[in-house]
Amino acid sequence: MNGPENPMNMLEELSYKGVISWDEVFDVWRKNEASQPGWVEVATKVKGWPDWESWRRYMAAEVGAEEREWKLYEFTDPMIQIPEMLVGPFQSWQNQLPEEKRLQTTFSDFIAERLDWARGHGRIQDMIQHFPSSTQFTGLYLEDQDRLLCFEGSHRAAAVALAARDGMAIDFGEQVPLIAVASISGDSSELLLKALETGSDNPERKQE
Repeated sequence: MNGPENPMNMLEELSYKGVISWDEVFDVWRKNEASQPGWVEVATKVKGWPDWESWRRYMAAEVGAEEREWKLYEFTDPMIQIPEMLVGPFQSWQNQLPEEKRLQTTFSDFIAERLDWARGHGRIQDMIQHFPSSTQFTGLYLEDQDRLLCFEGSHRAAAVALAARDGMAIDFGEQVPLIAVASISGDSSELLLKALETGSDNPERKQE
């Protein structure tokens, strides 16, 4: 993929920082969410899992996250690059879109489609004013589309997209946002559609 005979891909627009393990990637995710009562409630009360970690590890397994090679990048122009990421395969996000636009929509286009929702969303509005410092997203690079999909950090990405649409600049602090990325080869649409259709409810609860 990196030979001189291959065309440039969009990852080359980011600043490569090095290799990162899946355990390190997941640890950042855990630190972002596992202690927040709202996310714990979603995991246990809404999704039917015993705890936050069981829920998120199930989601990660749907895209084979643990078996993939991960690399860390820094956004070089986050106000442009973050809104251009694709929205991930999550029912709570994708079901807000027309069926023909699902799994094909950037956060910039999602905000345009759901502007009133975004402007009335408390978490998104709070992040515009108080964006988490030293933030790290988790993404999937879809080789067949040459696109970057946001797998973790959707509300942060939506906040940046809404701010960019409204001509505002996010204060990212001293550390430009990072993103841990694993590449998906082959037909990415099949993998993502399966993850979307499966959802993240505890399947054992569905059988009760």
